[in-house]
Amino acid sequence: MSGTGLIRSNNGIPKFDSVASMKAAALQSGDYAATIASTAGWATAGNRPTGRAVYNIVTSAQFTTITGEGVPDEVNDFVLTNGNVAMLDT
Repeated sequence: MSGTGLIRSNNGIPKFDSVASMKAAALQSGDYAATIASTAGWATAGNRPTGRAVYNIVTSAQFTTITGEGVPDEVNDFVLTNGNVAMLDT
């Protein structure tokens, strides 16, 4: 995952600098992922990161079954570039 905004991995869970970098990664159903911030650029702007979260990666069919919704809201849950969904782990 080099070059995709991967910051580090704790306990096998990849940690990304932003939601956008997580969305670009090839995460598979059953994976977990974490973000340091909701948006990129926080470090260069001298700001503190906001929006840290952990996500459970599921297929789009699993997302629909779990939530009863057809499409993630792109606020709490996100469609990844590979079609899987990052569901906010609550």
